[in-house]
Amino acid sequence: MATTVPMITWLLLVVANGFPTSEYGWDQLMSAEPHSQMPLWMISGCGSAVLVIGMFLRGEQVVVHRLSWLVSAGRLALTIYVAHLFILAWLVRPGPNNLVEGYVTIAIMSVFFIASAHLWWRHLGIGPLERLLRWPPRLTR
Repeated sequence: MATTVPMITWLLLVVANGFPTSEYGWDQLMSAEPHSQMPLWMISGCGSAVLVIGMFLRGEQVVVHRLSWLVSAGRLALTIYVAHLFILAWLVRPGPNNLVEGYVTIAIMSVFFIASAHLWWRHLGIGPLERLLRWPPRLTR
């Protein structure tokens, strides 16, 4: 679907003699412009997501054994997400002055979080915020 939808869109545009002329109307349905929320774009995005998930599932052994650092980061995703927001709000503000500083900041934070998540998962198991999602114990026993 990820490659079929752009071809369908191109065909529809050829038949309709060009891009949609109005911002609203039936001709917008043949648009696959990014973030347009139109059906063809949604189908293409879902197709791309299924393709990526399928590739990772197909290569599960490689991912688990060779990319265990990233797997650990995925297991602590909520904790890492919240921690990066706090770090950006407290330490990085007002922000990098140029693009290179931004890339360096991202690289340092990524390495720090991936290494921390791997060590945390190996020694302490589930992350602190992920643990909160399991609390309180089930009430349906």
